[in-house]
Formats: sequence, C-alpha cells, structure tokens
Amino acid sequence: MKSHVTISGRIRIVVLERDDNLAFRAVLPAGTSYVAGSAGALDGEPRILNNAPTTGKTTLIWDNVDDLVPASSHTLSFKVAYNNTGSAGTPKY
Repeated sequence: MKSHVTISGRIRIVVLERDDNLAFRAVLPAGTSYVAGSAGALDGEPRILNNAPTTGKTTLIWDNVDDLVPASSHTLSFKVAYNNTGSAGTPKY
C-alpha cells in the first residue's frame, strides 16, 4: 500500500545582493518516490536522477525556480509516496 506525505522547504535570503537562479535539491530515501505533478505549476517538475547519490535513492533537482531579492523567500512543496509498513519498527524497503 502506497501512502503520501508532503515535503516542504523554505529558503530565505539575508544578503545585500540579488540571488538569481535559485535551485532546490532533495534526496529521497530508498522505498520512496516523487509524486508527479505535486510541486505545482509555479515550480514545475524536477529532474529526477534514479540511483543517485547511491543505489535505491532518488535525487530531485529543480533548476532556476526563482530569482530572489534580499530578505525575500521561496517555499517549495511536493509529495513523496512511500510504502506503508503499518509498523513503527524497521521499514520493509
């Protein structure tokens, strides 16, 4: 049985200069996967690198999602599917 959880990351810039080409990277553990379309139209779909950085893991990369000005922020949220083991013990991935 697959279940979903929402992951959210917020970047806040506290520098004096503009920060162009903000990118996000997330590494998902084995037994999980990105839910297509869950990041929304603003951020779009990530590049998905399977078995990276190691076997079973998945790296998601969103390139140039925003150009931030000082003291601004950007929040990226997306869903991850995972195998629900129904136990608080060791996951069966």
